[in-house]
Amino acid sequence: MKETKTVDKFEFTKITADRFDNITSKVANYLRNLILTNKLKSGFFFPREDIFCVELGIGRSTLREAYKVLEIEGLITRTKRGTYINDESEFFSFNPLTAVKLSDINDLIEFRAMVEAELAGLAAERATDEQIENLQQLLASMHSHRHDLAMLTFYDMQFHLEIANASHNNLLITTMHSVMKVFTKAIYDAFHVDTEANIQQALQYHENILFSIQQGDKAMARNVMRSHVQSVSKRMRNISPDMQ
Repeated sequence: MKETKTVDKFEFTKITADRFDNITSKVANYLRNLILTNKLKSGFFFPREDIFCVELGIGRSTLREAYKVLEIEGLITRTKRGTYINDESEFFSFNPLTAVKLSDINDLIEFRAMVEAELAGLAAERATDEQIENLQQLLASMHSHRHDLAMLTFYDMQFHLEIANASHNNLLITTMHSVMKVFTKAIYDAFHVDTEANIQQALQYHENILFSIQQGDKAMARNVMRSHVQSVSKRMRNISPDMQ
């Protein structure tokens, strides 16, 4: 890509940490969203690090770690002259995981069933007390927002991402972040099929997943997670009967 400095200005939002999201992940997610939604264009140069850290309200080490994530994904390039956004055509060539957006829904469901089952098993083995507490809080938020499908979907996704975090496997964590972005709308739509029964079923699955992780039961965690993803698949097929 030709390195042409963009003079456009953009008003960035300060990033605040919360108990459900690692601050580095939160910064990476924020910048990734700005890039993928085209709010920041290809060729855009981010502000100088010291200035950018003040704008975002974060430390320089946090910004650099977030940049590493985005660079691995092929979204940005870092040079001595600064950090800029790549051409969209480079996103896929640098990061094959971004291609999940082009994958068949059945492939994605099979992928989730396999990967999330293993993530749940690893979480049962490796989750810290803090991560288990985070899962409990997220599940409580799912219950309290059961009649607000947008918020229910948000906390559902956060629950699954926290399980990924509890695996303590950086490659799998990055993979899950890529895949779950594709699934967010699909999960939201799936809740609309026989809504009350689906919500109750989803909450029960999440209760069982959390219980298996708390018990440190890897086999149970894998089995329950696999069943949960398969149940979501059935709801999606009710929305799109042509999914075979």
